[in-house]
Amino acid sequence: MSLPRLLLTGFEPFSNFTENISMLIVDEIATRGINGVEIKALILTVDENGSMLPSEIIEGNENFSAILQLGFSSGSDVVKIEKIGRNEYDMRIPDNSGRRIENGPIIANGPAEISTNSPISSIELAIGDSDFVSWSMDAGGFVCNETYFRTLMAVSTSYEPKTPVLFVHLPDKEAVTLDLQLELVKKISKCLCGII
Repeated sequence: MSLPRLLLTGFEPFSNFTENISMLIVDEIATRGINGVEIKALILTVDENGSMLPSEIIEGNENFSAILQLGFSSGSDVVKIEKIGRNEYDMRIPDNSGRRIENGPIIANGPAEISTNSPISSIELAIGDSDFVSWSMDAGGFVCNETYFRTLMAVSTSYEPKTPVLFVHLPDKEAVTLDLQLELVKKISKCLCGII
C-alpha cells in the first residue's frame, strides 16, 4: 500500500528578513521526513511565480493526499492556522520581484473567499490546547494569502476537489521555538493525510 503524499511548501526570505522560518521547517522535514508520509517539499519564491507554482502543479494533475503551506508572520507571537483564503490583494510592502498591488482581486471573477476543506476538528484534537496556536480568519494581503487562495481555487476546480489544503503562518523562532513549531507542523501534516 502506498503512503499518503503531502505537498509541503514554504517561502524564501523576503523584505529585510535574512531567513524565513517556513523555509527552515520545510527544509528540516524534507531532510528528516515524517513517519508514514511521502513528502514533496517546495520552497516558493515570494512573488507571483511562487504564488502560482502549487496551483500549476495541481492543474498538471499531480496527485496529493493533502497540501500544507507554511509562511512567516513577522508580527505574530503564535502559530496561526488560516481558515480562509481571500481573493484580495492588500500588499503593504513589495514582494521580492518589486511588485506591490494594494487592492483588487487575485483571480478575476473568482469567489470573494474560499474556506479550507481541511479536517479542522481532527486537527484541533491532535494539537490539543496550546497557548501558542490560534485559528485565524485573515491570511493577510501578501503573497501568503495569494498562494493560499490560488491553491484553494485550483483544488476546488480540479478532479480531486476533496484534497485538503491548509495554510499555517509561523511566528519567529524567538516567539515559539523551532522544535515546537516543527512538532506542530508534523502533527498537522499527519492529520491532513488522515494518519492521526
